[in-house]
Order: sequence, then C-alpha cells, then structure tokens
Amino acid sequence: MKQFTKWAMQIDNYQLDEDGEESCISLNTLVDLRVLPSGCYLIRYDEPESSGMDNTRTEIFITPEQVVTICRSGSYDSDLVLQTGKRHHTVYETPFGSFTLEVETEYARVDLGADGGTISLRYKVVGVNMLITDSRIEMRIYPVKRSDEEDTDD
Repeated sequence: MKQFTKWAMQIDNYQLDEDGEESCISLNTLVDLRVLPSGCYLIRYDEPESSGMDNTRTEIFITPEQVVTICRSGSYDSDLVLQTGKRHHTVYETPFGSFTLEVETEYARVDLGADGGTISLRYKVVGVNMLITDSRIEMRIYPVKRSDEEDTDD
C-alpha cells in the first residue's frame, strides 16, 4: 500500500490578452489537502515569493456541488467564488488599494479523490465595465511519496 505524507499541486494559469493570444504561468507548490466531515475539500498553501504574492496564504474550498471558493489572505485579500454559469462579486485588496470585481464563471470542474485529482476553472474577471482578465486555470493535485519507503503492491 502506498503511504503519503504530503501533497503537491501544479497550477497552470492561462490568460488571454486583448489580441486573443494565450499565455501561461505555472506554479508547483506543496499543499495541505483535507476532506472535511461535510464532504467538502480544503486545499491550503502559502504563495511562494516567485508568484509575486508573498506573505499571502491561499485556501481553496470545494463543495460537493463543485462550487470552488479561492480565498487569499495576507498581502493580497480576496474571495473568488467560482460556480458554473454564475456571476459573483468580490472585493480584491492589494497593497496598492482595493476594488470591487465581478467574476463570471464559464465552468468549475472538480475531480478529486484519495489519490488527488484535478480542478479546472474557466472564468472572466470584470471591473467597472471593463474586462480585466479572461482566465483558465488547470490544477493537478498529487501525493508526494515518503522518501524512506518503496512502493509496494500489498
């Protein structure tokens, strides 16, 4: 039986610019993954300095209905609610000021289980009558094997 002590997550954040060109920023980080008694998932990690959001903790809360809430606290504060086909408002706080945004989710797809899984999000963030970002995020959560044990097929 495989035993795991930690979880890792690869995040690929794709954004479309005004010309329709897609760029990608990737991040790999260790995360804390928990299944709550309610059946919800909680993923928690500290943003690395390389993300530009150092001193920020991110928590991703996922309901059984596949509503994904991304909460950030620290240098950058925000609560993004991503629910397929829905719009939600949020206040985004940065060291440079805060502003209200609207998040329009095309889809939020979650496939998590005992061995990790994937989260796929497609959404647009709109400011005052202006598109701020058109994003697609692909997350893959996977276990990190203990270094002191070999895989066995018990």
